[in-house]
Amino acid sequence: MGKLLYPRLAWQNIKGDRRFFAPYFLALLGNVAAFYIMTALAVDPGMSQLHGAMYVQSFCFMGMFIAAVFSAVFLLYVNGFLMKQRKKALGLYNILGMGKSHIAAVLFFETLFVGGAGIVCGLLTGLLFHKLVTLALYKLLRFAVPFGFAISWDAMARTAILFGVLIGLTLLSNLNKVRVSKPIELLYGSQVGEREPRTKWFMTLLGILTLGAGYYIALRTTNGMEAIAFYFVAVFLVIIGTYCLFTAVSIFVLKALRANKRFYYKTSHFIGVSGMLYRMKQNAVGLANICILSTMVMVMVSGTLSLYLGTQDIVNRQAPSDLTVLVRYDPDEAEPFDPAAMLRLQEGFIQDQGYSVSEDLIYSSFTFTVGRLPDGSYTTENDLVTLGTAITTIQVLTQDAYAAATGVSLGLEAGEVAFGGEEDVLTIHWGTLEGAGSFGRSDLTVAQHLEESLSADAAVSDTSTLVVADTAAHYDRVVCCGGDGTLNETLGGLLSLPQEERPVLGYIPAGTTNDFSRNINLPRSTQELARVACGGVPRSIDVGDLGGRQFLYIAAFGLFTDVSYSTPQASKNLLGHLAYVLQGAGRLVNFPSYQVKVTTDQGLEVEGEFIYGMVSNTVSIGGMVNLPRDLVCLDDGQFEALLIRTPKTAKDWQSILTALTSQKLPEDGSVVGFTCSQAHFTSPKPLAWTVDGEFGGDYTDLTISNRSRVLTIACGN
Repeated sequence: MGKLLYPRLAWQNIKGDRRFFAPYFLALLGNVAAFYIMTALAVDPGMSQLHGAMYVQSFCFMGMFIAAVFSAVFLLYVNGFLMKQRKKALGLYNILGMGKSHIAAVLFFETLFVGGAGIVCGLLTGLLFHKLVTLALYKLLRFAVPFGFAISWDAMARTAILFGVLIGLTLLSNLNKVRVSKPIELLYGSQVGEREPRTKWFMTLLGILTLGAGYYIALRTTNGMEAIAFYFVAVFLVIIGTYCLFTAVSIFVLKALRANKRFYYKTSHFIGVSGMLYRMKQNAVGLANICILSTMVMVMVSGTLSLYLGTQDIVNRQAPSDLTVLVRYDPDEAEPFDPAAMLRLQEGFIQDQGYSVSEDLIYSSFTFTVGRLPDGSYTTENDLVTLGTAITTIQVLTQDAYAAATGVSLGLEAGEVAFGGEEDVLTIHWGTLEGAGSFGRSDLTVAQHLEESLSADAAVSDTSTLVVADTAAHYDRVVCCGGDGTLNETLGGLLSLPQEERPVLGYIPAGTTNDFSRNINLPRSTQELARVACGGVPRSIDVGDLGGRQFLYIAAFGLFTDVSYSTPQASKNLLGHLAYVLQGAGRLVNFPSYQVKVTTDQGLEVEGEFIYGMVSNTVSIGGMVNLPRDLVCLDDGQFEALLIRTPKTAKDWQSILTALTSQKLPEDGSVVGFTCSQAHFTSPKPLAWTVDGEFGGDYTDLTISNRSRVLTIACGN
């Protein structure tokens, strides 16, 4: 035989049976084009420039895997249809004297021609439609898409290799069928009816398990993070389950119906069950393909349209305002946030751009992350949050803040909450930062269920809004656990209530220096601190007002005053009080001097250059300076003020150090001390103030006033 005989025979077969080869060719072309487009988008260099590129690329690669699996099954199905129609021609070759090796050579060239043409034409079609898909992305996403129009050689190579392997597998399958078949079987193979299929127990069980698992994941997944993680897992399980359902489970069900003689031996049932049983083997894969394809098309079209048409609604829900400023801070670590100052800054910026502000809104909330436990409760324990089946961020607001943000008044009573979940009782287990377990729980009665989250943070995890009644006035005592900065924040909240409604404040110091705890004789052990906080003797004390900002025990400027809030939190945790000493030691080399004038309500006037100044109501300053308790009274309506002039000589330094250690004012005036109820400070340059160890703002003109006995706090013996 000539060397070109087999290629010629193969080409003639393709032309003669084109009505059978055409569906196979078109199926191959479509799969190649679709896979190339998906791969080209996934490996495009511009993908890394997208917001959330890591998640987008992960989705694309998972989609490529699903598409590869589907392409393999679909091509095997189409190839089976083609081979059944060609058995007569192959059998005729065998009867006319061609050996099976010769038939295998013809099949090889047929597969080479059709497969090669399908891959090449598919890649060309993919190149064309890749451009159209890229243009569609420009339109759909409504912003510049960083994808180029260059040919993706990487995607072409991946696609060619994948489908080359798949076509090779179909060729091996075809050669094996020819090898084990007899000539007569090949000749009449297309006319042979279907044999009764056997019950495939393994595939039946696999189909039930995978389909059930896929739908279980789909139905039980309720938060966004889980949906992202398990979406393609559910899709893969459902695809496998669907194929097993049609090819094995359906046979199992039909045979079970046939075994039921009461049902089976009826005219309509007998014909229907018998016909389906004998036809199901060949049609099962086709029905499964149709089911999966139609479902994918509906999901894709409906999902794309929903996202596209609902984009503006999503934007309005996630960002109801044109400009949202989200500020996170820890009272013990960062500078206190001034909402009014931020609002003025933003309004000034907007006006500079030629726009005006029609409406503004400010509200505060507290957020923390919890893990949802199987019993429906939540926990803040680190280990369980990491391993929990669902991670949720809870955003806590007072109902006044919620009303300010939404215009909706909830009317919650004391002890009631409104929550963006289905629970009637919200249970939260509180865990320690070290992950040593839970130290308590809260059971909150949910009076109202909120439909939407108020969060402006576009986080991946779900956010549930928790609105609590402004219940401070309904309790006898509020306990604060933290450092001086946290205590200052709690003070601000309590003083916002009318004085007759303010509860007693209990304090458990957990900061670095805890100056204020020395004022109220707090014990050292945790158990005793908790006992005093919940049952200590109430005592009314004075509170300071610095330009509208409240403070408990000290307002200061100058040398070392920024040490408490500028020292890194990691150093505080590691070194404790020594961290402040080390941070402050660096300031001794080059300390600033401030020109300040002070006028008090008692007519005293002091002016000059100072390195330090303070107005206090405390016996401890920075954990290092202790004032006599008989000179400091927390409820007398008076501040103790101290000013240290800028030293010029070594003698001045000696005088200052002697005054601080002996607690007696020197005659040379290097240290000035006095008491007052109100003091007015002016300086030519902005002066940075610290209140209760936190940054209090910069001022050139400032009045500090004493608010006598406005706070009641639990004290030790």
